Amino acid sequence: MKPSTWTQQPRHFNRVLLWSSLFVAFCPLVGSLTLDALGWMYPALDNLPHALVIAIAIFVGFPWLWYRHRALKRKLQATDGRLCVDCGYNLTGTDDGQPCPECGRTYQAQADRAAWKRSINW
Repeated sequence: MKPSTWTQQPRHFNRVLLWSSLFVAFCPLVGSLTLDALGWMYPALDNLPHALVIAIAIFVGFPWLWYRHRALKRKLQATDGRLCVDCGYNLTGTDDGQPCPECGRTYQAQADRAAWKRSINW
């Protein structure tokens, strides 16, 4: 049985993608709930449509998600793919087969670079 593409991606990439997506998903909810909470204190806010708050949250959330992806891509390009796939630590001076100083995972240069290339086209 072939493993899914989710398990083939580096764990660090999955974490960044998960937390960024949760941020984007919950921004409109938090904005709408905040508008409801402030509505009883400031009656003028009751006239503000929730769609406007949700649109603002989405216009903030998606650029943030794009920025996180671009930052990880730039970090990979700067280190030539020498990032730990578990924690994202810079492994530039680490030899092949040595453990990551941050999390202890064994660094395998070719396999790790292939995993990063599959997940982010850098």
